[in-house]
Amino acid sequence: TFMFVSIVQALVQGFAIQAGQDFGAHKEDHLQKTLARSIVLTCVAAIGLTLLAVTTLRLTLGFLNTPADVFDMAYAYLFTVFLGLSATTFLNYTSSMLRALGNARVPLISMIVSTVLNIFLDIVMVKVMGIAGAALATVIAQAIGGSINLYAMMHISCLHLHKEDWSQDGDLDWRLLKLSIPMMLQNLLISAGGMVVQSRVNEFDLAHIAAYSAINKMFGLLELAAMAYGYALITYISQNFGAGKTDRIRSGLKSSAVIAVITSALVSLFILVFGRGIASSFLTGDQKTVSEAIGLTVQMLNILAYTLPILYLLHVMRSALQGLGNTMMPMISGLAEIAARLVLAIFGIGILGWDAIVWTEPIAWIASDAVLVVSLKKDLSCLS
Repeated sequence: TFMFVSIVQALVQGFAIQAGQDFGAHKEDHLQKTLARSIVLTCVAAIGLTLLAVTTLRLTLGFLNTPADVFDMAYAYLFTVFLGLSATTFLNYTSSMLRALGNARVPLISMIVSTVLNIFLDIVMVKVMGIAGAALATVIAQAIGGSINLYAMMHISCLHLHKEDWSQDGDLDWRLLKLSIPMMLQNLLISAGGMVVQSRVNEFDLAHIAAYSAINKMFGLLELAAMAYGYALITYISQNFGAGKTDRIRSGLKSSAVIAVITSALVSLFILVFGRGIASSFLTGDQKTVSEAIGLTVQMLNILAYTLPILYLLHVMRSALQGLGNTMMPMISGLAEIAARLVLAIFGIGILGWDAIVWTEPIAWIASDAVLVVSLKKDLSCLS
């Protein structure tokens, strides 16, 4: 799920970078052309990704060494989610474009509505359809969230698409894809590395699998603020880059880094104090297995707590480069990230056992940060 959703997010975020630069430069005619062509490219990509996800699902689950006793449930859930990938794309595209145009309020409202609706539909539909109902609830909620965003976009005064805006423009299409493809490959590589790690984790016993699954669920919450800062920074820097305001780029980057470090410290403190209780809420089943899984989850949470600032700064630096239109170096940082994961997952387990899995994420972040620091310093020095 993360792999395909992250590809979608990268695709539309790349398009939003161009929209943000057009908006900052007050190029309204080009902005409308950017919007129209990005809609066409997004629709094509959504159809292609849906077909790819659905047709390769059984192969993917086999590659992940998915245990036989959960294979059918995993297939039912993912098949439904992937059939509804267009709804995911719809929500992410409209949210990214609104943020690129300086409207972060409506995407927040649509996400809140989507989340609350998802929870309500989960309760109802799981009783009727089982695990596939949970997936369908997500798809419906995302479609409604995207509709809220679309309504807001239709009422933006500078957006009046005309017939000529939809005409093919090879140069603009290539510019949009040049921004998006490296980001898509970056997320693909990162998620592929995560899948390799998951396949190795699935070779451990049920307690270890449960602990790793719980961490992955909690990780989305731990990373949430970092992702939000990243989205905000891409918008801020792309708009100011388009307007040629380099001083604001530098000051905004410094402020973001400070805010990110302070936030990560607060999140880390929360993890250290309440980590065991949070872990317990994610795990149910046989008491002995649950008890062991909680201990393993807390072990990973503690490591993440002490290294979380590294992840938050990674999001800041990666987003800053993307906002400047440099999506190639963030992709290379993704290569460094996957290389670290693969080394630990493939070779480290034989030496360190479970501890190799525990340290996989922090070491991958450090490898990525090393690339980003050098690249960002070089790009900032080139700003006039």
